[in-house]
Amino acid sequence: MSMSISGAGTNWSQPKVMSGASSWKSPPQKMSDLFQKVDTSNTGTITQAQFAQTFQNVNPPAAFKNMGADTVFHKLSNGNHSVSKQDFVDRMQKLMEQARNQAANNNAPTPAPAGSFASSLASLNALGDLKPSGENIRFSV
Repeated sequence: MSMSISGAGTNWSQPKVMSGASSWKSPPQKMSDLFQKVDTSNTGTITQAQFAQTFQNVNPPAAFKNMGADTVFHKLSNGNHSVSKQDFVDRMQKLMEQARNQAANNNAPTPAPAGSFASSLASLNALGDLKPSGENIRFSV
């Protein structure tokens, strides 16, 4: 049975197209596959130059694009000149999780700032009946 994984021009976050097997891969498997694409010399480690080359040839998530290849590599390698496969997989998963959390936080509605405690109470009072019995609840300072 042969499997083929789509080329380097795909988005990291999109599932890979495969034939002859299930298309679902766990995040560690996806990161391991990505590492294999970056490790063009098959040494078991990748350099910043290899990472930068792959970064230009694929479509990384927007958060990674915004950081740039050098910054992402620095985070993956902890400032070293190369990164091992296991460190790449572990750290890339953490970076992806951080990027997702940041994106979720950026998309969350921001509450309007309250001018004062008194104005906040006035806003609550404007809601009207808060009890099912019809009895009004009034807040005061």
